[in-house]
Amino acid sequence: PSQTEIKIQWESVIRATAYDIEVNGNLIEDINGSSYVHKGLQPLTDHTYRVRAKNAGGISDWSSSIKMKTLPYPPAEPTNVTAQPTKTSVTLNWDAVEGADGYEIEIDGMIIENGANISYIHDGLAPYSGHTYRIRAKNLGGKGPWSNKLDVTTHPEEPETPTNIMTTADQNSITLTWYNV
Repeated sequence: PSQTEIKIQWESVIRATAYDIEVNGNLIEDINGSSYVHKGLQPLTDHTYRVRAKNAGGISDWSSSIKMKTLPYPPAEPTNVTAQPTKTSVTLNWDAVEGADGYEIEIDGMIIENGANISYIHDGLAPYSGHTYRIRAKNLGGKGPWSNKLDVTTHPEEPETPTNIMTTADQNSITLTWYNV
């Protein structure tokens, strides 16, 4: 199925010249072939089908009914995507997307699955390293659009402690000096 149509198929019956199909209680007669495409449907709607064969000698009993559901539309783009870097990690957060079953995250060009979680911690990173992220939601109907890219740089290492601190004083001031680190 798709969001707007469902294709029903059945095995051909020996000696059948045509088929009738019952679609949601409505009879459609004289189908040639062993498939039918039900079009013009709405997403996430249930539909019931059954089929019978016929020829000049008569009509068979109805098949068992089958129930099928159209797919939902793919979810929207994730919003409020934020990134909080530390020295060795980046934590991503975003708002849940209505109708989403899960999320994918693109990290520096590589796509990973994130299940239904609306946060992700990218760790084991080098200090002061740059990374690019974007997120998309998905469901049975497909994958939604990517969020805008976030370019994030992890924090640098702490500076070293200044050494060789020296002071000089005169009657109006005190001057501190040290070696650059």
